[in-house]
Amino acid sequence: ARIYAPIGQTDLVARHSDVAALVSASKGNLQDYIDSAWTELLGRLYADAVPYWQIRTPSALREWMFARSFALIFRDYATLLDPGDRYMEHADRYELQADKAYDKIRSRIDIGEDNILEADAKPISPIIMLTSGPRRYR
Repeated sequence: ARIYAPIGQTDLVARHSDVAALVSASKGNLQDYIDSAWTELLGRLYADAVPYWQIRTPSALREWMFARSFALIFRDYATLLDPGDRYMEHADRYELQADKAYDKIRSRIDIGEDNILEADAKPISPIIMLTSGPRRYR
């Protein structure tokens, strides 16, 4: 099953009023930031062996998506305007929120795909074994 980004530009603007002013002043579109955050999230879940296709509801990803999208937006504007301003502080704060939200994602996975969340299930990192079989010398 394919899952899609659970947030859009209107969600970002509704949650943080500074974003509306920044968007109107520059590019006028926040979708690039949302797409970057979404791609990063799927890559990170895949690399950490988290079966994101078994997430019970995509809305479980909203908290991380908001935090990471805002971190990308404010870091971008902090580098454009002034690295020491409040936008850099916002970016740092949202980075911390994204890290906390990522840990919560693991607890919302339906391992058995039976619409019941297993409390004791914890994903592990994948194990890769490289071998070419026994070597024989002549």
